[in-house]
Amino acid sequence: MLFFYGRVVARWLAHRQDKIIAVSQNTATDILRFFKLPAEKVSVIHNGLDVSRYAARPARPSFRKVTVVANLRKLKGHDVLVEASADILRRFPDARFEFIGEGPERDALEARATALGVAHAITFAGRSDDVPARLAATDIFVLPSRSESFPNAILEAMAAGLPIVASGAGGILELVENGRTGFLVPPGQAAPLADRVMHLMANPDEGAAMGAAARADALARFSFDRMIAGFDELYLSELTRRGAAPAGRSQLAVS
Repeated sequence: MLFFYGRVVARWLAHRQDKIIAVSQNTATDILRFFKLPAEKVSVIHNGLDVSRYAARPARPSFRKVTVVANLRKLKGHDVLVEASADILRRFPDARFEFIGEGPERDALEARATALGVAHAITFAGRSDDVPARLAATDIFVLPSRSESFPNAILEAMAAGLPIVASGAGGILELVENGRTGFLVPPGQAAPLADRVMHLMANPDEGAAMGAAARADALARFSFDRMIAGFDELYLSELTRRGAAPAGRSQLAVS
């Protein structure tokens, strides 16, 4: 009953807003459907990033280190990468994997890595306060999520000049251009994930080109300044629509 009333209140509040801001088109679609809103109520402003904090990946002769940055939860699909790592290591025995993040799935993931005989190649690094430095030391970024809104982890990897292998799910589709800045694979499937990672390992020049394209996209499309400009533009358009009403009368909700 409480859940029902919570939904009713949330919908009432949503209809009272002048604008609801979604971080991705996928999220905007979900909001429109759930709250039964007219399309003009929701605007999309992608998250932005201070790209200057991330150094472009230095040139290296091989692509062997794979990193994922995400909380260790089922939704993030780390188990899919653990499964894929067995195939990858059979072809590239010197491949290494780093899981940055902590969460309730850690014990299960470590146990599965041991059962598959790949535990020696996977580092569970826990939480990190210096993700830019860790990304600068890797070659391929992977995010095998089963569902996503608009993952900042991919933005960070793009800013670091890394090629991405990620699930073709949710807001990831608005970040990664398949075949240009990375590869999109079906969520929950280890074989396609392994195949694309091995492709990058076997073709380091292609991987480097994808990483450079990803960094260029981060600079051009997903900078912090561009995000702020998006908020400014929306705010001013709302003032204009309302006849330059005082700022205090405009209600903006962010999702």
